[in-house]
Amino acid sequence: MVIVLTQYEKKTFISFVSLYIGSAFLFIVIIAALFYKMEYKYGYDATISQMQIEVNKLSSKIVVEHMKGLKFDKNQYTNGAIRDDKSIYELYDKNKKPLLNTIKEKIDFDKSLYNKNNTIYLVSNSTYGHLGISYIVLKNHYFLQHNKILFKTVAIFSSIFVVMIFVGFILSKLFINPILTQRKKLDNFIKDTTHELNTPITALLMSVNKKNPITPNNIKRINLSAKRISELYTDLTYLFLEDKSNLEPISLNTKDILDENIDYFIQLAIKKHITLNIDTNDMYVKIDKESFVRLSNNLISNAIKYSKQNGTISITLKDNKFIVQDDGIGIDEDKQKKIFQRFYRATSNAGGFGVGLDIVSNICKKYDIKIDLLSKKNQGSTFILSF
Repeated sequence: MVIVLTQYEKKTFISFVSLYIGSAFLFIVIIAALFYKMEYKYGYDATISQMQIEVNKLSSKIVVEHMKGLKFDKNQYTNGAIRDDKSIYELYDKNKKPLLNTIKEKIDFDKSLYNKNNTIYLVSNSTYGHLGISYIVLKNHYFLQHNKILFKTVAIFSSIFVVMIFVGFILSKLFINPILTQRKKLDNFIKDTTHELNTPITALLMSVNKKNPITPNNIKRINLSAKRISELYTDLTYLFLEDKSNLEPISLNTKDILDENIDYFIQLAIKKHITLNIDTNDMYVKIDKESFVRLSNNLISNAIKYSKQNGTISITLKDNKFIVQDDGIGIDEDKQKKIFQRFYRATSNAGGFGVGLDIVSNICKKYDIKIDLLSKKNQGSTFILSF
């Protein structure tokens, strides 16, 4: 089911998504910068350590060859290459003149370690003049590793950002779907309420506009229509203003309350050619009167509404039980738990706007009344309330 967002909802949704993406991007940038800085420092320190090891190995080789009485052989030093051309070295004599001609740049012999143009220079005098070599200068093109770290950082955190956007999209759908569902239910509720009100109002207008409105049948129609409007109004006010009610539960004879309202349902049943079988005894229950009226009226009106013509409805009030049984359309098993949800309608075959059984459920919870439902498709439904 596709539900189009309203202009206000679109604006709110876009603001939420923009804030989420902006915050996520800022967070990712900060973390990526810290990660890059840490990785860069780690790589830099590792490179320095490796260069120091290489210089020490080369220095040891020079010292050992000199102690063996060997002379400096330029060809044995592989033109200054150490590792895949990332590091090259140069040997200098005591006058600081190059012996291999591998490093063309001018070297700062006053520093043992320095950086220049993303290149690290390590200057060592650990040979102590053996083989006529006074200095070893190791040059490392660290910018290659620097670029690798930069690419790694961008790749990792771009992937994380994409995942966060995807998660944000999923979360936003999860967040907005219940709102859209409730709005759809509310829209349907308004439409159904309008339809429910239209029927009795139309009947009233037709009755009063007749040439002779004061007839028994016309008076009966007017009475039924007015009572239906009153029932709708009472249900809605009870549902939405229930928390403002200060009615205290007292021990009431529910038979008397049912008898006060049953005439209206008898008239409705006669109009639809439905037989009402009523079996009631005195039954005292601790409940406020309006709650029991809403409880009984909604169950009986639903039974009439969803019964077929010439059907039968049984209303029983005895032994701390209130039972309403019909032989109407019944309720699918997979829908039986949902029918007590606000605005939910198991079928559109009859009128209503999905609040009656929600009212019944709320009253039952409030007064700890057990409610059982027995129903089969096309065989009818039985609601059993145990007080």
